[in-house]
Amino acid sequence: MHYDDQPIIACSTGGSQSAAIHLVRLSGFSDLLSLQAAFSGPLEKCRPRTVFLSDIVEQKQVLDQAMLIYFEGPNSYTGENVLELNLHGNPLIVERVMELFTSQFGFRHAKEGEFTYRALTNGKMQLSQVEGLDLVLNANSELILNQGFKSLHGELYLKFTELYRYFIKLKATVEMQIDFAEDMGQEQAQILMDEALGKFENLLEELYLKSRGPLVDLATPEVVIYGPTNAGKSSLFNQLLKNERAIVSPEAGTTRDYVSENLHYKKNRYSLTDTAGIRQTSNAIEGQGIKRSRKLWDRAFYKLLVLNPFEENRDWMATEGIDFLVLSHKDRPEFAQKAAIYLENYSDIGILAVDLKNPGSIGPELLNAPIEPLLEKSLGQQTPELDSQVLDITYILDGVTSKFNKLAGENAIIVPRHKEALAVTWESFKRFQRLSLESYDIAILSNEINSLGINLQELIGIISADEVLDDLFSNFCIGK
Repeated sequence: MHYDDQPIIACSTGGSQSAAIHLVRLSGFSDLLSLQAAFSGPLEKCRPRTVFLSDIVEQKQVLDQAMLIYFEGPNSYTGENVLELNLHGNPLIVERVMELFTSQFGFRHAKEGEFTYRALTNGKMQLSQVEGLDLVLNANSELILNQGFKSLHGELYLKFTELYRYFIKLKATVEMQIDFAEDMGQEQAQILMDEALGKFENLLEELYLKSRGPLVDLATPEVVIYGPTNAGKSSLFNQLLKNERAIVSPEAGTTRDYVSENLHYKKNRYSLTDTAGIRQTSNAIEGQGIKRSRKLWDRAFYKLLVLNPFEENRDWMATEGIDFLVLSHKDRPEFAQKAAIYLENYSDIGILAVDLKNPGSIGPELLNAPIEPLLEKSLGQQTPELDSQVLDITYILDGVTSKFNKLAGENAIIVPRHKEALAVTWESFKRFQRLSLESYDIAILSNEINSLGINLQELIGIISADEVLDDLFSNFCIGK
């Protein structure tokens, strides 16, 4: 994405919809008085960081009455001169005010995230803070939101810079062995290097371990419903959504492509996906849907397998990575006998037996559950002491929440770029560490530590590839 130094303008409040007010932001103009022709009030009286009331005019026609707030660079969000206009919330007003500044004052419409990009390039924010802002803007849960604020306020950046300071000390000890080994002695040089190496390793390992875990994007966790045709996947999908979103039919292969909807549960938002039933088929369209289903299953954050125990499911017993098994058709006679084998083969995951035709009859056939408190019982056994409200279909969602909370703990590092950069940095460090023990060639160690330094700089954001920034700012809304 190409950026330039031209003044930019954008509506930061979604100006296509009516609202009480809309906020229009302008950045990068030379000085406030250069915009005087657009305002009836004397702008020399508009003091930085104070509210100023004025009409916005075009050839003596009043376009709107606005509240102005001026931020003089470099003491602004972008580091440039910034003007915020609080307009009345009619989209037509926003449109004609923005047209005034783009046609007569040399402004252009801002791109996604361009205000924040200018804040980054002008040293008002660090890259890790920008990534924290990305989490804040797009968070699907309170956990992710809180982590975004931590990163935005620089807590993670402070950890990264502390790691970089330890690296500088480590690098200095390597360079001392090149330049001053004879003066200080090999033994003393090695003591200093071991001390610096230990401090760097301890902090790097702490950060690296916080970034480990499933390679999924916890900012947008996907819950995927998977299984053979006619197992009841679409019925389960509708029940979890509490909406008849997917078409349900006794005809096998009704769902030929995946269907996704946002699912809100306990302050978190997930992407719930119903997939095409898996079977052998000669139909090209259905086959494409099955291929997509398998890809979705492979990358899913939470994997829900749905089986009908009255069908032949021997091939499904080897399915890996299942988080929860749903057995359908519990209303049919001999269900307990048909379903007994699944208790043995899926003893380590949650299993729920459901009547998808009659949702109110769910429970107490909870077969087992890995969610605390652990509840176990045999099929068909009655347990009146158990709270029937616990044993409903929302128990599946409790399992999703439990896994999410475990993986997205308070101190986890979840930004994909951080995870990848820490993995590369860790491997680079371990390579340097091995060489420091095996090789006495200080030139080789010097070359290796320079490579480690480049990886660290990419982690912190001192250097960054253009495509990384393009991908990051594409997530931002216009006007931010």
